[in-house]
Amino acid sequence: YEFYAKVPGTHFYHCHYQTLTHLDMGMYGAFIVEPAKPERIKFDKEVTLFLDEWRVGDDKDNFALQNGWPYGYNYFTINGKGFPMTETVELKKGEVLKIRLVNAGFLYHAMHLHGHKFLVTHTDGVELNAPYWKDTLSIGPGERYDVIMKANNDSGTWMFHDHVVPAASNNGQYPGGMTMLI
Repeated sequence: YEFYAKVPGTHFYHCHYQTLTHLDMGMYGAFIVEPAKPERIKFDKEVTLFLDEWRVGDDKDNFALQNGWPYGYNYFTINGKGFPMTETVELKKGEVLKIRLVNAGFLYHAMHLHGHKFLVTHTDGVELNAPYWKDTLSIGPGERYDVIMKANNDSGTWMFHDHVVPAASNNGQYPGGMTMLI
């Protein structure tokens, strides 16, 4: 493909040949177009997080199938890893973090941040005229959101995870899956 990257924001590319197979092989990525002018909201650090779900192992041992979860997905990941192997983001008090969320999977995920609210600034690569505050954000398949959080609470470890509890597990073992620490 050849194209001009005219639209700033967080974009998502993936294979359109045998898509179900190739997405689960990791054939996708972020395509981030930086704006020509500085963004309205400044940040100190940024991280891009891909949300995905997997059907792993023998069906006889699959907790998801035994409990009627959609499609038998039994492992849930952020950037290809389930908690406790997910990345930990370290911030100093007062630092601002930009989180680029991309749902590369087939299920909805409700990402929730403990101890802080975050400001939703972009959706599907488009900057919002009226950003809004959340602590839980529902993200559909293929959707992208950019959110900003400021480490303004007392020191500590804050959980960022899917609030749809099965997705915060590894084959039914909690905590796990789509969980990370800030």
